[in-house]
Amino acid sequence: MPATARPSRKLRWLVILLATLLVLIFYAWEVFAHKVLAAVETQTLTSGPNGPQNPFTYGTPFKHVFIPSAHRRLDANLVQALATCGPDAPALLLFHGAGETISDWALAQHFLATHCVSSLVFDPTGSGNSPRPATIDAIDDDALAAYTFFSHRFAGKRLYVLAHSLGNAFMLPAATKFSPAPLGLIEANGFASLHSIAGESKSWTYRTLINTTPDWLDNVKAVAQIHTPILVIVSDADTRIPMHNGQSIFASAPEPKTLITLHGFQHNDLYKTPTDAWWSTTLTFINAPNQPQTSAPPEPTPAPTSESTPTPTETP
Repeated sequence: MPATARPSRKLRWLVILLATLLVLIFYAWEVFAHKVLAAVETQTLTSGPNGPQNPFTYGTPFKHVFIPSAHRRLDANLVQALATCGPDAPALLLFHGAGETISDWALAQHFLATHCVSSLVFDPTGSGNSPRPATIDAIDDDALAAYTFFSHRFAGKRLYVLAHSLGNAFMLPAATKFSPAPLGLIEANGFASLHSIAGESKSWTYRTLINTTPDWLDNVKAVAQIHTPILVIVSDADTRIPMHNGQSIFASAPEPKTLITLHGFQHNDLYKTPTDAWWSTTLTFINAPNQPQTSAPPEPTPAPTSESTPTPTETP
């Protein structure tokens, strides 16, 4: 009896040891993943504060507005196309990229206004002067809040959405929930996924850290669920996010879809130095002869404050 009991006790202790080891490994992995997530949120999703530029810096009237998102208020600039542009002037919601703020897009909003395009650009949580901290959990809330605000402000207009770079990780997962649905989406200079863009890094440590955690920002997967017409724009001179990323997004997108390859443009040229050469395909896309939206969903409960008090550089 003792002879047979001894191996049984050894086996029992071995099982306990292995179980304890697995629990420790799982706990260590959770701690590790949490730290990587925090680093992604801090380094990738945080920018600002805003600079002094706004559309009026370049002569275009605008409104500085606040978008309610959960318990937060997101900073935003709104430009209304001139009445002389006519009732069919399109409206464009802009999702900016990493390290950018709404002030960086002031010249682009001015450029769009000169081409009879209304626009709204906003700073998501953690960006610009919007509340902190940045969190991946806030991405979907902010995207839907921005589109809801945009669709009500431009109810009955031709609604389109453009995302640049990291902004695509906000726009694409939320696009299926946009209501009323926009007439089209423009995916510009986006990365295929967080894992894919980490693969471009020269840092072995960074690549390893990112690739051993969940792929939180997967644009290839997100775009596969979208059936809104989409224009994908890449540039052969984009060294920050090489164009094969956008090509992967395009391949995953259902029809109707269009891929445009620009030549010679750097990653941020669309807002730093906006020109007809970069924007012409987008302007053609958003001025296509489609029927405008004629209704919007019921008005949400008003936030305590939706607009700031006009300043000398703002037009009410």
